[in-house]
Amino acid sequence: MPLITEVFRYAGVDLRAMGLYMSLADGMLSAPPLRGSNVLIPYQPGTRWVQKYYDQRHIVLAGELISVKDRIDFQAKIDSLKALFPIGAGEQKLEIQRADGSYRYVMAEVINTMGLQWLIFPTRSSGYSIELVASDPIWYGSGLEAGTARSGWFLDSGILLDDGAHWFDTTAISFSQVLNASPVNVEASNSGNYYTRKPIFTFNGTTANLQILNLRNGYSLQVSGTSPWLVIDCGAQMINGSSGSVTLGSGQTDWMRLEAGENTLTITGALHASYLAQYSPAYL
Repeated sequence: MPLITEVFRYAGVDLRAMGLYMSLADGMLSAPPLRGSNVLIPYQPGTRWVQKYYDQRHIVLAGELISVKDRIDFQAKIDSLKALFPIGAGEQKLEIQRADGSYRYVMAEVINTMGLQWLIFPTRSSGYSIELVASDPIWYGSGLEAGTARSGWFLDSGILLDDGAHWFDTTAISFSQVLNASPVNVEASNSGNYYTRKPIFTFNGTTANLQILNLRNGYSLQVSGTSPWLVIDCGAQMINGSSGSVTLGSGQTDWMRLEAGENTLTITGALHASYLAQYSPAYL
């Protein structure tokens, strides 16, 4: 079977450097399985539809463990792989290189390794497969959306008004900015194809009963009290810089969701504070 040319990294280690070359990657391109099922209503035909959610993602990487040197090197690579994939080590970053050279990652735990065989001399290769589980089944881009500033729009510049990359208002020129009004609208763009629930919001400057409202989907969060600085990690559901309580919008389980495409956030209670949003685009 031909080998896959894209790069696979686990816990920051390029698997090719360990002598491991993949020929099969299962569970990567398909959407993750669904969790939940329709409910049975007594004395009614059929079932009642209920909202489903994506369940954890199972991934299998299969290929060949190869040494171009000798049996000593081959067996040393086996020991190195065992150290890289210890069962129960927790989730590590699994990165996959795409054909355009970009990377996407998912946090996954190795739950099984299979295929190693003790073959007769002088063989220096063996089949090898890795089974992983990602509790969060969503892939994320390797770059932060906040790392790309947007260009301003100028009269007679020749730029089309609907090119999707330029903005009239100053609040959307950059993700890092000083908030000169309260409330104030800022833009957050998710270039993926699925919502991300892991933005990190940083405010340097006094905030008072800070509220962030996503006008795209109605998601909101509010931090009570006054703080000289504030970091809100929506993925970890933690705040730093404040002992205040967090209040979410009605029915929310995630602190915030940034939908695929453009999101307009209304921020209240952070007048003259500097604001930074950091997150990765999300993909199914």
